[in-house]
Order: sequence, then structure tokens, then C-alpha cells
Amino acid sequence: MKEEFSVLRRIGLILHLCALSNCLFSQEIRHLDYYKNISCFNCDSSNVGQDIFEGYELNSQPLSNIYQLSVKINGGIKHYATISFISENCLITNRHCVEYLDKIDFIEVRISNIENKWLILNKSDFEVLYYGETFSSFDYDLAIIKIKNTNKLKKIFRSSFRLIDKILPDDCKVLHLTGYPFKKFVINSKAPDTLVSRSIKYEQIEFNKSRTMIGYPLCTCPGDSGAPIWFEYKSKFYIIGIHQGSRSGEKGFINRQLNVGIFFNDEVTDWILSKVKL
Repeated sequence: MKEEFSVLRRIGLILHLCALSNCLFSQEIRHLDYYKNISCFNCDSSNVGQDIFEGYELNSQPLSNIYQLSVKINGGIKHYATISFISENCLITNRHCVEYLDKIDFIEVRISNIENKWLILNKSDFEVLYYGETFSSFDYDLAIIKIKNTNKLKKIFRSSFRLIDKILPDDCKVLHLTGYPFKKFVINSKAPDTLVSRSIKYEQIEFNKSRTMIGYPLCTCPGDSGAPIWFEYKSKFYIIGIHQGSRSGEKGFINRQLNVGIFFNDEVTDWILSKVKL
């Protein structure tokens, strides 16, 4: 009886830790077994920036805007996500990736999408700006990381995405979701995570009624949190949102098989512009 109780306690502890990790990570594995009849990209790909949209060649230039983020919390394990530059000193990602600022020891930005080299940013090197709940009834999972240490900034900054307030189908024919699926979590690999891009035609996406979220039939993994949703128009690169992936954000979508992201509507764009020097 004691052995059975001990086993149950261990199982309960594991479930509790998984729930805590999910709370901090807020990103699920969403593959073919969940999305029926939807093409899926394997997380163990070794091709940097490989694109799965047939007949479309991905431009490599915007990939220099996108970085992998590592967050160390209270001396524990590191949590991985994706961030991207939206100005010369500001990056954008999900709020849940950098939620507990008082508990963060430091953050790291991976300075190479091929090699496993990281730049440590201590708390004095950056500040985090959270999108407030007062702007609307919808709680946006959105945060801006502003790098204050210009010496460290020079080591990572290359270019940035442009913001756009209105999107026309003629302007945006193909959308891309580009992030860093966390290999160790998915396939227990020690190799550096690979920058992976997935693409979809504009007419395949959906918006919820309040146009606060965007839905798309693409597969994602932990580590894709914060991945930019972007498109190319006249040789310029525009970000229209970031991937979230949490089921809690699916309210308002009739199609429950859609993955979800935060959409930069006019309200959000105005907030970003008020915080970011473009």
C-alpha cells in the first residue's frame, strides 16, 4: 500500500511539474495527430530556414531579424522561445516567455542560427515592456524586450521587420511563420535548434471576430512561441503578428484545428509604435 501511495505521489509530482512548465512555456506540440490532413514540418530538420510552401523560394534576408531566446528563471532550467527585431534596439515575443521579470536571472540571445553561441543579457542590459490589459478586453500575450546596452546590441543586431497597419490580399500572397522548435524537448537532441520556416497562402488564414488573433493550419512545437508571422512585399519584410500556440487563445475560432497567433491590429500597432523608436 505504501509503495502504491509512493508511486501515486511521484506521478502527481510529475504532473504538477508538467503543469508548471506548461504555464511558463505555454506552448504545445501540435503535429499531424492533432491537425488532421494538414502538412507538418519535422522539428529535427537540419536545413536552416527551409520552407515547405511548394513553388515558393524563401528569401534569406529576413531570417537575420529572427533570433532564439533563452530565459533563465530562479536558477532553474532554461526556457526557450523565438524573438525578432522590430527596430534597431527592440525585439518582440510572447509575454509568457518573459512573464516573471522579478524571477528572471538573465536572458540569452543566440547570435548564430547555425552555431550554439549565445550572448548573455543581464537585467541591467535590457528592460521588458508588457502589453497592458487596459487596451481592450482581450489579454494580449505580447512583450517587447528593449536592449539598453549598446555594446552588446552591436553583437547581434542586423536588421528589423517593418510594421504594417493594413493588409491587402494582393500585397500579402504568402505568410511565413519562422521559429526555433526546441529539439531537446521534442526529440531529445543535443544539436543546436534549427531555424525553421513554414508558409501558408493568405486565403488559408482566419481571424477571430475581434481581429485580435490569427488562425492558421500549421504545425508548431515548443520553442516556436514568439515566432514572427511575416510576409514579403516589394522586397521589404513586414511582421503582422507572432505565434502563440496556447489553446486558451482559440476562443472565437470555429475551426478548432487551427494554430493561433497574436495579430497586430491597429490598437496593438499603435502601442508598439508608442514604445519603439522606428
